[in-house]
Amino acid sequence: MNLLIVDDEESAILAVQQGVCWQHLDFTMVYTASNMAEAIEIINEQKISVLLCDIEMPMGTGLDLVEWINEHRPELCCIFMTCHADFSFAQQAVRLGSFDYILKPLDFENLERVLKNAARKVNEETHLKRAGDYWEKGHKAAEKQFWRELFNGDIETNEESISNYIGRNQLEIPMNGQFVPILISPRMINEDMSLEDKSLFSFALRNITEEVFRMNVAIHELEALSEDRILIMLRVRPGVTDTILYDQIGQHCRTLADAALRYLKIKVCCYVGNKVSISDIPGQIEQLYQLDFNNVVAHQIIIFQHTMGDFLKNFEYSRYITERYERYHGSYAAVVEEIGYTLERDFGLIVVNKAFMNQFFKGFYYMLSDFSEKHKVFLRDLVAAKENRELLLKAENSLDGLVEWVKYIAGILNSWENNHTNRKTPVALVKDYIKEHISEELSVDTLAGYVHLNSDYLNRVFKKETGIPISKYMVTQKMEQAKWLLRHTDMPISEVAAALGYFNYSSFNRNFSKIVGRSPQEYKFDK
Repeated sequence: MNLLIVDDEESAILAVQQGVCWQHLDFTMVYTASNMAEAIEIINEQKISVLLCDIEMPMGTGLDLVEWINEHRPELCCIFMTCHADFSFAQQAVRLGSFDYILKPLDFENLERVLKNAARKVNEETHLKRAGDYWEKGHKAAEKQFWRELFNGDIETNEESISNYIGRNQLEIPMNGQFVPILISPRMINEDMSLEDKSLFSFALRNITEEVFRMNVAIHELEALSEDRILIMLRVRPGVTDTILYDQIGQHCRTLADAALRYLKIKVCCYVGNKVSISDIPGQIEQLYQLDFNNVVAHQIIIFQHTMGDFLKNFEYSRYITERYERYHGSYAAVVEEIGYTLERDFGLIVVNKAFMNQFFKGFYYMLSDFSEKHKVFLRDLVAAKENRELLLKAENSLDGLVEWVKYIAGILNSWENNHTNRKTPVALVKDYIKEHISEELSVDTLAGYVHLNSDYLNRVFKKETGIPISKYMVTQKMEQAKWLLRHTDMPISEVAAALGYFNYSSFNRNFSKIVGRSPQEYKFDK
């Protein structure tokens, strides 16, 4: 440990340095200062354990210095020395909590004894503090373990079992206390995020939550239930009314939502339970999970359980689809479009939850199967596998995603119904499209999107009907148009190439020569 000597007389400091047998004491370093400002600077820079200080000094007395120490470094042990046996000084020194009071001229034998006692006191307090820190950490860990086991169902949810656990582990958790659980669930996390990034994300969200939920109406305990969900357990302080409690909870939830959006670029939902006894906590947590599971509408919301009972209700939706299907006399596209519109417009008037979603998908898939059978086509050939899969993932957990997927399916069904009415096959439509867009760079994906078909399926159908792949057909049609332009107009060959979507002349020249058997120059001038 280190000692600091403060005296405005250099001779007094020198006398202490030379008069004390330092080898008998436990001090590692002895620092000196001649005034209060120097002393404060050393205290701030070095780890000082004991202060030996003169009382009467200019620019701040020793008493002033100790007042500053009591405010900023209260663990520091202070010893005063003065040449006046003034009782008022002694009184003030005692009031300020000094360890001892020594008169000048110094009795070095007595000073050594006082310094040795001061060092012993510092060591004892250090050991006690370290032991206290260890106890506090162990106690905190034991409390966390209790909450974890209670949440996971490892402790029987009756008062006797909980009381025995608390007593056995000497936990300071009151059995007659009131508790409010809060579930924090982030929404719209990037599924492509690596495990390391998800871990960092979870760590950041826990830190923000820990910082935000420091409340004066309750003591909080925070537990990470999974990679992306956090449970906060509030122990309500005695005398706090429900109005004040839930008002403050709402404020802290809003602060958390704002911070998560600002710093992590995500939205969070906060589900706030009822105020219950300790044995009712697991049941409350189960209901909060149910709220989160059923939330397919809101991405950033604060839900107080006692005001959201209807959120858990089921909704039979299969008849809803059937009735609309019958109303439109079998027009698949019309019913799907109407369903999408209704979902988007009226979701606030119906209870939309996971039960609703399950019922919806049952009825919807029944209708799609009927469509498939009627048109003699496999559904997998109608939709783009990747796009449909991505939209379905969103549709299963979000009303917005469901509406988007329904509209996507509506477009596909509408295309088929139009084709059936117009008596034009997808191949005929593709040929027309190529003819109308002959000057553009076309891709099979673009054409497949136009007729709402999977690109692989379109290619198979096209080749079966025409005998050649779509890509070869497009090139052939472009070259036929090129032949006409070269023979019947005065356009330079480079302009002919550009008019047909070829901005690389060598590519045009290669394709023309391959299909026609002559170069564009030979064809143009050999009439």
